[in-house]
Amino acid sequence: MSNLYVVRHVESLGNLVMGLEREGKEITELKIKARSYLDVELPITDYGRQQGELTRLRLEQSDSPIDLSSIDLIVCTSSVRTKQTKELLLGDREIPVIFDDSFYERGFGKFYIWSNEDIFNFSEETYKAWNKDLFGFSDYGVESLAAVRERVIPGLEKLLQENPGKNIMIISHKVPFQIINAYANKVEGAYPKGPEGRKAYFDFQWDNPVPNMGICRYQIAKKKVIGEPMVSLDSQIMTFY
Repeated sequence: MSNLYVVRHVESLGNLVMGLEREGKEITELKIKARSYLDVELPITDYGRQQGELTRLRLEQSDSPIDLSSIDLIVCTSSVRTKQTKELLLGDREIPVIFDDSFYERGFGKFYIWSNEDIFNFSEETYKAWNKDLFGFSDYGVESLAAVRERVIPGLEKLLQENPGKNIMIISHKVPFQIINAYANKVEGAYPKGPEGRKAYFDFQWDNPVPNMGICRYQIAKKKVIGEPMVSLDSQIMTFY
């Protein structure tokens, strides 16, 4: 049976800013620098480079749970941070690569590299609306989670149907990774219907965090069964740094 590997990119400048802000650090200048980049341009950090290099070294060992030489196809988004992750993880291996933004990060519109505090300071009413409907909120250019799901899952199923029998690695972002993981685990919230479905989705994500350079392995179904996911969980989310 063939495998699907889903990888979240290494730490980017945007991840660094948001992490430091959650720790209460003063990062005004760093945030201004990060927001000067388009999302697609955000570079990785020195620590992110270390994450990628250490992961590659671990996966090249004989007892690695992932055999990089067995991968037949790499799928990567157009962002600098996923491209740099691919280079760090795979080195000079000659593996076919396709670029597919079905697996691109959620678009945050005006709230790009904004914290919850930034949103609250912008508008308390907007902050309440954001937190009341985290799955459906789409004001100010924000891409709703429902919209992200509607490109990620069809994109995944199309990819698997067009590449039968191949071991595939998708190098993606946090939110698409979370959506694929919920889909593979048959979490109700992967197809959220009402508040109970949404709660199941967010409870699952809380219990299954996706760190930078996290990797998860799934088994690919031999054929599509209507109503069933095309992948099933074969490992927990792994890190090697």
